[in-house]
Amino acid sequence: MPLHQLCQRLEACERDTAAHLGWSAAQRLAHWRTYAGDSERLAQFVRQKLYRTAINGWALHQRGGVTLESIVIEFGVPIFSADDIAQARRTLRLAHGATARP
Repeated sequence: MPLHQLCQRLEACERDTAAHLGWSAAQRLAHWRTYAGDSERLAQFVRQKLYRTAINGWALHQRGGVTLESIVIEFGVPIFSADDIAQARRTLRLAHGATARP
């Protein structure tokens, strides 16, 4: 796993979350740093957040921020499962559908 690259993307996600969704949302995401030295536990943390915070991913995507969903899609298998990727795509498609409405 390109752990360093994953951490860089999570830093960007945390930064964008703070800028667009507020400090408290960013603080909840900041716990990823606890697992920064352990690729398996870090991936598990991202997975757990992915399924719990779809509304945050959707809102952040709407504002052009780096989302957990985009990170999961970017890094893909084997770091994340096909189910994780499908969940990420569903969340981002919701955002895409919302932007297409009048």
